[in-house]
Amino acid sequence: MIYFIGLQWSGYKRFDWSIVGESACADSWGRALKTREPSLSIPCFAERRYGGVLDDEMLMALPPDYLAKAIAGMEALAKNGLRYPFPQYGIQQDVRAGMAVSYPGRYTCRGARPRCFLGAIVRRAGRSVRWLTGKSFRSSTLALTWPVLSVQKMVRLYARALDLPAEYFDHPFKEPQYKLRMTHYPPQAGAPDNEFGIAPHTDTSFLTLLAPNDVPGLSIRTQSGKWLEAPAIPDAYTVNGGQLLQRWTNDYFLATPHRAVNHSGGERYAVAFFCDSNIDWPVAAVPTCVGPERPPKYPTTYYTDYMTWYQKRTYDVFGTDTKDAAE
Repeated sequence: MIYFIGLQWSGYKRFDWSIVGESACADSWGRALKTREPSLSIPCFAERRYGGVLDDEMLMALPPDYLAKAIAGMEALAKNGLRYPFPQYGIQQDVRAGMAVSYPGRYTCRGARPRCFLGAIVRRAGRSVRWLTGKSFRSSTLALTWPVLSVQKMVRLYARALDLPAEYFDHPFKEPQYKLRMTHYPPQAGAPDNEFGIAPHTDTSFLTLLAPNDVPGLSIRTQSGKWLEAPAIPDAYTVNGGQLLQRWTNDYFLATPHRAVNHSGGERYAVAFFCDSNIDWPVAAVPTCVGPERPPKYPTTYYTDYMTWYQKRTYDVFGTDTKDAAE
């Protein structure tokens, strides 16, 4: 997305895309060669099944003539503070203040009722968003975001475990970054050892909460390299530490390598809640985890900068960095 915003930075031009089924990738390349215009497509079954293309990845074919323009646009956007991944404003926040900054002169508010630009977005979203099974699915999904209301209570447990005042993380997590992910794992009876519902990895988050699940499938890797099946305990949440927790604690707490394989013979559904600190709060080792005999292992970073580095390291196929998602 940020790439196409870069293309539109100077000399705005509208791009229209088409979507086809099988052969989508080949059609996209051919269309770009024929029209000399950028082309975008959704990769088809073969690329995802056998080529390692992830569900959230698309394929873009770009004629060389557009490359310099896109790079110049992205450089200009970066100077304005636009980075990938796009930081979410947060569903608990009043978006009107942010819209006034992002679109100065194009957004006004009369009384308590927003109008103009914001109103158009809200009305358009109301017409276009379709929940899978109507209002019951929507309300149930939104109810799953309850952990954000308890984040400060949970991070106080980490503070005390680190011999810090209980309130130490209150300000860093006043406006936390969070994501909710719902995943379907089809049955994988007889799957080979190198086939997973989700491959071994560690989360980037400070902490991850996995909702109670009656269907097993999650495995945790110990420091010795042994995989342990996580038991399905009724009404119990599973808490995983992530890469940013590891940086906050200077390796005192480690990111948890895990994977999922559904050998249950039935369907498996999982709900994961990922939580991080304020987007503009420096991520650095806490005082109780550093000292003369234990210097910081990681430089100070910020959520956006770390995620940008992580995405590049993970998905830059032309890079030289060693890639191990479960590190």
